[in-house]
Amino acid sequence: MNFGKLRLLTLLLALCVGMTAHAQTFHKKIHGYVKDTAGKPIEGVAVSDGYSVVATNSKGYYSLKVSADTWYIYYSTPAEYRVEVNEFGQPCFWKEFPTPSPRVDFTLTPLEGGKEEKFALFTFADPQVYSQGNLNRFLGEAVPGIAAHAESLNLPLYGITLGDIIFNTDNFKCSHMMDDMRDGFSVEKVGMPVFQIMGNHDHNEFNASNPLVADERSSDTNIKAQRDFESVFGPVDYSFNRGDAHIIGMRNVIFSSPTTSSTHNYHLGFTDRQFEWLKQDLALVPKDKLILFCVHIPLFDEKSKHIASLNTDTNVEEVLALLSTYDNVHILSGHEHRQTNYTNSYGIKEHNAASVAGAWWAACMGADGVPNGFNVFVADGNHLVDGYFYGYTKGSSTRNHQMRLYRGNAVTGGPIEGENKNLTKGYYGFNFGDDGLLANVYNADSEWRISVYEDGVYSGDMTLLPAEEPPFKELVGDLSYNNPRRVADGVATGHDFWVTGYLMGVMGRTTANGGYKPCKHMYYYKLKNKDSAIKVVATDCWGNTYEESTITVGTDYTTAVRPN
Repeated sequence: MNFGKLRLLTLLLALCVGMTAHAQTFHKKIHGYVKDTAGKPIEGVAVSDGYSVVATNSKGYYSLKVSADTWYIYYSTPAEYRVEVNEFGQPCFWKEFPTPSPRVDFTLTPLEGGKEEKFALFTFADPQVYSQGNLNRFLGEAVPGIAAHAESLNLPLYGITLGDIIFNTDNFKCSHMMDDMRDGFSVEKVGMPVFQIMGNHDHNEFNASNPLVADERSSDTNIKAQRDFESVFGPVDYSFNRGDAHIIGMRNVIFSSPTTSSTHNYHLGFTDRQFEWLKQDLALVPKDKLILFCVHIPLFDEKSKHIASLNTDTNVEEVLALLSTYDNVHILSGHEHRQTNYTNSYGIKEHNAASVAGAWWAACMGADGVPNGFNVFVADGNHLVDGYFYGYTKGSSTRNHQMRLYRGNAVTGGPIEGENKNLTKGYYGFNFGDDGLLANVYNADSEWRISVYEDGVYSGDMTLLPAEEPPFKELVGDLSYNNPRRVADGVATGHDFWVTGYLMGVMGRTTANGGYKPCKHMYYYKLKNKDSAIKVVATDCWGNTYEESTITVGTDYTTAVRPN
């Protein structure tokens, strides 16, 4: 090797060493001040790099050792200060890292009226757009519906998605739509700042031919998988405060392979580093605060915790035990595309929200019959004082619409037309008599009371039907109207065959894409007089009442058909 080449090689080596040395600066401390717009120091503000959390002192000063994986330096907005938004109309409580200087300051704007004692939090689960058509429906239906309801409420409003904002898979890529969804959820469009949570589809694009590769800024594949999301939506684990509530957003998806994100290669869980972050965040929160813990995969999702060889480093029980040390906790989750309220063994109630997209934008409802929509929770002091589902589609865009009624012998679906490879097109039936009444009460749980009135007189209360139905292949009958496919005689199930009749019987969708899913809020009552005038009154756990008298005909899909 001649001298010139050796000198060039030496220079390149020196450059590489210099770059490595620069990368090591990520491990150094960041420090700074958090003050208000008048220059007054703010004490007790939590500041984080996503892995460690510290609080500002009486001078508003903090010092933080930063991880090599750090993407942002950010703070937890105090209750007395405004949620700042950036030029995209999204909450912005961070500064990108690395920074030009080791000093990172934040300036917060005090709320004019001080801490908000009462506010509403909107939750949006699984918009899951993957095409221009999906995006058009989101912008043309969901966004106006959200904005209209927001405008009707005389409260401070905030929103949070519950993950799966887009629909990346192994072989389908739509990361470019993250920008569109950020803009769609802007304050200008929906009337409130909307925080975002990462779901199992909101990852970087990766598959066998384009695997995730750890590098000097991302020490493992799971951190690498979140970089596209972070670049558009901000930190994946964060908190903020409104009124007497501490609201936490966390990623709870763990990928087990750098080459696939399929259903069998991710699972529910929090890494050890995430759990440590949560412990440090909550260590700064008084025990009497209302905790709203927001994630994507429901924490009651047992099947996701027991995938072979993946039940390590999940920390789910540890997270629940930590949350249970607070007096008033609610978990808000998505992922299932169904509406469920569930109280776990720790006494914590989880509200698992139906999807903004319903059955993946195929119709105007999900596979459990809940219309496309969102949930609203109202906090007053350190308690939730109201909570409800709100549909934005035709026939459901009113708070009063909380249920759909069917006759027990209703037949649903449609005639077979053309090829029927999946054997799904055709008719389906509820296997109850004509004196049976069914009510799909979208947001109901064990604390609700569902009462029936016949000819204006109280007749009795409805009974919740089992949510689990037999496997689809075990349904009996043929595909005709006179002998529809249904569960065997003597088998009681809360399955909503009106939904199956449309998604599968009419549209020909399969069980895999949302046509046959459990419904956990179907109620049954045997009428004393099948010809009486019917009214169902549902009373929720907050004391609100909802009435319905219209019985949906089995093949009337007026409210199910998506707009052209």
